[in-house]
Amino acid sequence: MRRSVVWAAVGVVALAVLYVPVDSVPLIYDALGYSAQSVSLAQGDGNTVPMGDEHIPGYYPAGVPFLASLAVRLLGPDLRHGIVVILACGVLTVLLTARLARRLGGNGADLALGVAAGLLLLASPVFRHTGGTILSQVPTALAVVVATGLYLRRDSRLALFGAGLLAAGSLLLRFANVSFPAAMGLVELFVIGRSRGAGRWRSTAILGAGMALGVLAVALHNDWANGHPFRTGYMLWKWDVGAEFSLAYFHEDFSEKRLYGEHWPLLKDFLGWGGRLYAWPVAVLLVGGLVSQLRDRQAGFELRAFAWLLAGALATQYAMLSVYFYKADLYQVSPLSLVFVMAVLAARSLVGRERRWWIAAAAGAWLAAVLVTAPPPKGAVTEALERHGVIARAARELPGDAVLLTTADSSLAEATFRLGTEREILYLGPFVSPLTQRVAERHLGAEETPDAVVAWATAQLQRGRPVFFDRSPPPRYEPERHAALRKALSRAFRFENPTPDGPEPAPIVRLLPRD
Repeated sequence: MRRSVVWAAVGVVALAVLYVPVDSVPLIYDALGYSAQSVSLAQGDGNTVPMGDEHIPGYYPAGVPFLASLAVRLLGPDLRHGIVVILACGVLTVLLTARLARRLGGNGADLALGVAAGLLLLASPVFRHTGGTILSQVPTALAVVVATGLYLRRDSRLALFGAGLLAAGSLLLRFANVSFPAAMGLVELFVIGRSRGAGRWRSTAILGAGMALGVLAVALHNDWANGHPFRTGYMLWKWDVGAEFSLAYFHEDFSEKRLYGEHWPLLKDFLGWGGRLYAWPVAVLLVGGLVSQLRDRQAGFELRAFAWLLAGALATQYAMLSVYFYKADLYQVSPLSLVFVMAVLAARSLVGRERRWWIAAAAGAWLAAVLVTAPPPKGAVTEALERHGVIARAARELPGDAVLLTTADSSLAEATFRLGTEREILYLGPFVSPLTQRVAERHLGAEETPDAVVAWATAQLQRGRPVFFDRSPPPRYEPERHAALRKALSRAFRFENPTPDGPEPAPIVRLLPRD
């Protein structure tokens, strides 16, 4: 009874910390892509994104969009409804992290360590951030902790097969998670396989068979979604970064690329400096716990297998990130649960078993302190919420045959403003992708310039269509270009409040001829 109450309390705390109202879900960058693909899947258009009069293959694998589409089918075609699934994945990840820590704590009943690991995961800024919007990190973290739990079962061939299947299949959630199945395969082959009853080669073959089935599922997905087994949907892994893969990223200063502007960013993340992933005491416990467990030849199978799997996962991940650093903190969410499990195991070794509830109390105090001192949302988040509000209001209030000139991301505008109507959208630069630019220039019949946009809007007015201009600033760079366009439109047209009987719904204005 006591145990059930504690687990329920951890679940309630996780729900309270991770809950974000639908109206407060920021749809920014990658989240827009996942959300748009979920709406397309729910409406039977495949893993695609609407663009103009066609659907193009989505950038991201269908795993997260499919999960999010379940909420969209149930609650309606709102891009933000997928947050319900992300919340469920987040709560499950916390509970299973706690369960894994309890399992590894000895005697199968170390509740204190489970509570501590779950609370520390909730205290991680990057976990809370990715759990509050529609991204792939939290569902992938859930897959990692489940696969780890299966992998630690020593003599179950079915569990080992399932671990390999889930580890490789997690690429359907996030291709960047490739480092985790790679680590699992290497650890099984060179270290852990010899400790299983089936022996090294047979156990590696069983794990490999599960991974092969997972890879086959990924290949079939790619062929279905993108027309080729090895085509992922990404134009380039980092097409919007403008940086090449390089070993120098392990130590270089990124200030010239206007990203983070710091030296040794990966090392700082690992050591907990800056607190993007966790605080530095967690890093101390992590390192101490890994060193202790990897050197302990008398450790039980589960502890030894867990330590080697975590060490391998971190090593392969940091090897990947040392050549591709962009948004590295987001890439490190997937194995974060395992980091906190090792940290609480190491903490118990320091304070002793009889004081293990001190660890849970300290984790709870740390979570409370983090929540109280958490900074307000970044400007990008508030801008994303405002942009969604503008487009959603336009969808409610503008005519069904309206024409909208906007710099909004096509994933937002198509699924919110034009869905199920005869409305038309002209996308204005700076463009989020070359595909958006091609769609815009196909509309214009020319290269996108202020004069070409004015001519196109004039032609639409002459056809009798109501034309509106979204004056919101562009979401990505080049404000001077947008300012020039606004000046050209203001010279050519009168700006009128589209709903004169109500409060001004800026920044949407109606374009009317000056004569």
